[in-house]
Parts: sequence; C-alpha cells; structure tokens
Amino acid sequence: MYGPQDMADLMTAATGDIYTVEEIQEIGRRRLNLMRAYNAREGLTRDQDTLPKKLYTQPLTGGRSDGVHIPEEEFQAALDMYYAQAGWDNNGTPTRETLEAVGLGWAA
Repeated sequence: MYGPQDMADLMTAATGDIYTVEEIQEIGRRRLNLMRAYNAREGLTRDQDTLPKKLYTQPLTGGRSDGVHIPEEEFQAALDMYYAQAGWDNNGTPTRETLEAVGLGWAA
C-alpha cells in the first residue's frame, strides 16, 4: 500500500512537478466529491450506501472480528457523521458549498 507521501513522490516523479501530501489529499477530495455529484445526478441515493443485510444481524466468525456485527441503527448514525464531515447532505450528495470549496462549483 502507498501512503500519502508515496503518492506525492510518485506524482512528482511521473509529472516532473512537485506535489505535496496536502495537494494529493486535495486531489482525492475533489475526485470523491465529483464522483458523488455524478452519482447523485444519475439517481444514486443514501439507499445505495449500505452493507449486506446479514452484516447487521449475523455476527462474523473467526479471526479478530469473531462475534462482531453492526446494528443497522449504528451504521446509519455513522453514515450521518461521515456525510456531515464530508460536507454532504443527508442523502450523501455534496452541498454546493462543498463543491465550490474544492473548485467544482460548476458541478453543483
């Protein structure tokens, strides 16, 4: 696996321009927000951000996760927090403010 500094170094080597970790993270943020805006335009909603139903009810077996399951209510609460931290609405769509902040206002 490559870490953020590895990605910055690879981009620098590939392009000849110097990339910082912060720039790599900003590229990733723009990419993710553009993907979410596109998916929202195509009709994808919060309903598609889910796990298989069995993970909500059947505990996992074997390994470090033995006996663990995720109650659906807990998953939904975590999704709410993730959306808020990402600057997305309750449906998982980037807000206009978020898109403008990453230079993608045209996609709003």
